Amino acid sequence: MTMSIWNSFVIRRRFPMSCASALPTAALTIATCLLSGIASCSAGTPGATYTKIDDMEGTSGQIEWIPPVGNPGAWTSGTDTQCDRILPVPVYAGGTWSYEPVSAPYQTFPGITSMAAARLRTTSPLVNQFGARMGFDFADLTQAPYDASASAVTPACIPVYQYYLNTPSVTVDLTAYKGISFWGMASPGAGAARVFLAIIDNQTDPRGDFCVPDPTSNLGCDSVSRFPIDLTSTFTQYTIDFSQLKRDIGWGYHATPDVLDLEKVYSLGFQVDTPGGYCPYPSVCAGQPPSLTFDIWIDDLYFVNK
Repeated sequence: MTMSIWNSFVIRRRFPMSCASALPTAALTIATCLLSGIASCSAGTPGATYTKIDDMEGTSGQIEWIPPVGNPGAWTSGTDTQCDRILPVPVYAGGTWSYEPVSAPYQTFPGITSMAAARLRTTSPLVNQFGARMGFDFADLTQAPYDASASAVTPACIPVYQYYLNTPSVTVDLTAYKGISFWGMASPGAGAARVFLAIIDNQTDPRGDFCVPDPTSNLGCDSVSRFPIDLTSTFTQYTIDFSQLKRDIGWGYHATPDVLDLEKVYSLGFQVDTPGGYCPYPSVCAGQPPSLTFDIWIDDLYFVNK
């Protein structure tokens, strides 16, 4: 089984403590926010409280945030070996990225109406996979993150760490911000509704030359910093402080101190894990191998200003 820097390590650890499902923003109280660890008490205002990363209303698939060096990063998706079972099909498997219209326009910030969002879904169950993810580098050194000119009837996956090694990029400094805010939802009845917000820094990305780009190594590029969020069936705002993101434990390279390096960040992503884990080759699952279905939406993504 191919492992990757997006791997959730479900076979090596337990999930972090479950975060209670957040209520719609208007119904939250300050006490609820403090208890859940998810802040959604004040909508704030773009520009004063927030800095926009992407509102998902464009057509290029690139984020709107302008990095100090390079070009704005571009969205892509990924899983281990069944890329033909998710949409959008990963760019590196001959696919392209597109935002999806929301079923009904809705207001995020006062006076701002959302018409589209980033959507990741399964078209058939992922069987015995770690899960799937969508995300982007903050700064690409090429306009297109990967050559997507060749189409494929059945998209072939490549190891995600190899995709990143083939994608020139630089780190960005996020110390001017204290967290991430976004709107998200899970389509009712579509399967898993838990998503992990993940940040990948130079210690967990193979391009940082700290971890080892080998999925079989104990110093592998896997221990990303992330936080679990249980999405509801309606678009809800979630705000996560960077201090809430925790490294995966028990595997991969761990720096000292083992904390997110906000001065040198490569990527941001949203991961969906297969509940209960999966059976890595050559292990044989007891009974039916685990499977995963989901349909998640991420919208109006912002930094929270200090």
